[in-house]
Amino acid sequence: MYQNITEVEFAQNFVKTKYFNGISNLHQMYVSCFNAVDLGDRYYAKVDDGHRVHNWHTKLFFALLKLGTVNVYVRCIFQHYQDWIEFRKTLGENLAKLDVIR
Repeated sequence: MYQNITEVEFAQNFVKTKYFNGISNLHQMYVSCFNAVDLGDRYYAKVDDGHRVHNWHTKLFFALLKLGTVNVYVRCIFQHYQDWIEFRKTLGENLAKLDVIR
């Protein structure tokens, strides 16, 4: 396909060394802010009992509710560690104060 593969390799090496000489700022921000959330989601997916819901609206609602709660927990423990059960109790009490659950 290419008559001179060394020119292609030269171009690739030039781009890699000139423009990709380290870890990008976006990657560093992701690792520092969201990597723990992904790990929490992965752990939760392993232990989730997976109730069979056939209506996709209901399935979407429960998936967002469960994963949203896990993501909030993972982000909150960076500021103040709290046990998972204690976190859920506190979250439920705070939601009850807002008259969201009744």
